[in-house]
Amino acid sequence: MPSYKVEGIGYDFIPTVLHRDLCDHWVKIQDNESFDMARKLLKKEALLCGGTSGSNMAACFKFIKENNLQNDESLRFVVFCSDGLRNYMTKHLSDEWLVKGGFLEPNFFFDDDHPLAHMNAEKCNLKNIPHYDDRLTVSDALDCFKQGDSLIPLVENGKVKGVLTEDTLLKAVVGKKLTILASASKAMTKDFVLLPFDTDLSIIHRLLQKNPAV
Repeated sequence: MPSYKVEGIGYDFIPTVLHRDLCDHWVKIQDNESFDMARKLLKKEALLCGGTSGSNMAACFKFIKENNLQNDESLRFVVFCSDGLRNYMTKHLSDEWLVKGGFLEPNFFFDDDHPLAHMNAEKCNLKNIPHYDDRLTVSDALDCFKQGDSLIPLVENGKVKGVLTEDTLLKAVVGKKLTILASASKAMTKDFVLLPFDTDLSIIHRLLQKNPAV
């Protein structure tokens, strides 16, 4: 089952209160459509809605267009906005969160007036960061940090699946009672932003202000 970010309505089970036989049509909506609509409801209608409400409204517009109903002035449509914005202040309301999740292009943050504009990471002469897989133990990770590494990427099938920092490792050792021989992957976090190497430094600087790792 593909992953999803709209909370509460993407589960792979059918609620017992749903009578499917009473539904005439189904409209499938993607995460990006939901978040885009939720932000439009806030910006244009001052409705403080969450992603589920965005899904409902986006589905309504999609149904209208697919059935060519937009010119029938005799019709009225009722949409339930079933959630509020309170629990999502740091999610789809955040431009950084949308970029991190791939729902907004990184170029959204490009700043032509930034002193680092039109430069990329190649100008920084950065050293390569060693990366590891699930075989890395807590003891190995501690050794890496002692040698000066500030971040340890964990890779699976050629893709970064998480990162380790000293903070996340120590919290896991204390909270999850990890032993020194345990897999360090149990302490990883997905709190990072993955970008192409040639991304403009003005964009990276903006994202580093709210993300521990880019």
